[in-house]
Amino acid sequence: MFGLAALIITIAVIVAIVIVVGTQTPHPLGISIYTNQSTLLPEYRIFYSNANSNSLLIDDQYSTPPRAYLSYYDHPEPFPRLILANNYSEITSAASSPYVNDMTLAKKYNFSGNDYMGYDIEDWPLTPEIEQDNMAEYTQLACNYVHNAGYKFAFTPQINVPGWGQFAQVNWTCINLLGLQEQALSSNPHLLAKNVVQMLAVSKAKNPKLVVFVQIDIAGDSTSATLPELEADISHLSRIPGVNGIIIQDLCNSTGCNNELGVLVNYTKQIK
Repeated sequence: MFGLAALIITIAVIVAIVIVVGTQTPHPLGISIYTNQSTLLPEYRIFYSNANSNSLLIDDQYSTPPRAYLSYYDHPEPFPRLILANNYSEITSAASSPYVNDMTLAKKYNFSGNDYMGYDIEDWPLTPEIEQDNMAEYTQLACNYVHNAGYKFAFTPQINVPGWGQFAQVNWTCINLLGLQEQALSSNPHLLAKNVVQMLAVSKAKNPKLVVFVQIDIAGDSTSATLPELEADISHLSRIPGVNGIIIQDLCNSTGCNNELGVLVNYTKQIK
């Protein structure tokens, strides 16, 4: 009996996803791209010069050299900027702390109330285990701190982090932007769409104004999207109501940008 019920539910979910993705008219997606190769920043400037106001500029403090994006984009842009913090202390610590004080950096680079401070909780040493295990609690603490500082709050969790079961318990009304890290599903557009629909059914139901970006990977490893898969990912995600944009992780690998940057520049020109 229970097996039959589970099968019926699974079929219903699949049918719903097919209906959502297959019948919706595509809508424009904002795009954010970042890499650890700071020598490519001039090429990224070309990309962002074609970006629309729905795009997002992400700064990763572990790029080389550190803070390359913020030093390159040191003034407000037509699109919002986002600083990633890998743990709560990076957001709240004093400047003398061994952690990076992201609030000081936000002031240094003229962040405004339209820019984001992000809490990037992942299953890795940079996020303490207590934060991974208590995702909902620490997300709320980080969100309160960021809002009190006058910035928007972005939550960019890795899917299946130890506290992932608390996804529904997160206070979504506090969060301004959700960055779903779906890199592991980048090479499977249908499964990617299925997972995103399920996550939005929880988060957007509680906060219809939530901005949602989906992160995919084209770096060239085993789960990365090929160019056809990248185009399929964009096509699928553009048909899911509530998805505002995509985050491209590691656009350029050691072999260079290849054709990916051109694909994305052409896409932004079409929707600008």
